[in-house]
Amino acid sequence: MKRKNLSNNPYYALTVDDQIPPYSFVIVEGKAEILNPTDEKKLNLETKIGERYMGKDLAEQYGKRNANPEEYLIRLHIEKMIAFFKVSD
Repeated sequence: MKRKNLSNNPYYALTVDDQIPPYSFVIVEGKAEILNPTDEKKLNLETKIGERYMGKDLAEQYGKRNANPEEYLIRLHIEKMIAFFKVSD
């Protein structure tokens, strides 16, 4: 998602699909909020995200890399969710 687009229109639709049979997918729709945390809070949030997805060993490195001014955080407020599982069964 591009910041400029979200600033003009905060509504979004996000689709995640499984390309392996029997195929499943989820669609979420709602409003996005661009967060502007302090530098310290942004580093803390990015490090927590890094720990969750990259593991403890890489968390600090991930946090520092993504806590720069060009990167931004988005909170997605989900208003609608549709999920289909085992579509080809």
